[in-house]
Formats: sequence, C-alpha cells, structure tokens
Amino acid sequence: MTAGELIAIMDNSQRLQVVEDGEVLFCGWIALLTYCEAEERIKAAEVKRFSPHLDIKHKEWKSRGLMKPLEPEETPDYSFSDLQLSLYSTIYI
Repeated sequence: MTAGELIAIMDNSQRLQVVEDGEVLFCGWIALLTYCEAEERIKAAEVKRFSPHLDIKHKEWKSRGLMKPLEPEETPDYSFSDLQLSLYSTIYI
C-alpha cells in the first residue's frame, strides 16, 4: 500500500507524522499536507509501518528543560493540570 492510499481514507482533521529513515518529512494536520514540498514523494512511497503516537508533554516543558512536543506551537487535543496530549497517526515510509 502507498502512503497516498492510506492518507486517502483518513480524515483531513487528523494529525499526521511521516517518517523516512528516521527523518520527519511531515508533521501536522493532514489537510496541510498539500502545502508540503515532499507531498508527491510521500504519497508515492510504500508504507513500511503505521502506528498511532501519543505525544504527552509537560505544559512547562521549555522552562523545565524537557523534550519539546512534536508541534510546540499547536494547541493540544487534551489538556490536564500540568500535561498536554496530542494524537498523531505516524506513517513510516
């Protein structure tokens, strides 16, 4: 299956991360993939693996010197008293 075939059955409102050889080619809302320079290459690539990824980080990650969220400028899907959570569908090509 190609990544394009898999993406075609997903909702544009889902968060997507595409990884090739350990490098993130795209990370964001599926609807924004059309603005990615690597869109055609991503969609033509064969899917090696697919998995959901929960991105759970502390709200004060920056001041505490912790790892940053995948997309630090984005609003989290869920927010707790001191944590933020976002769900990504990760495609490995």
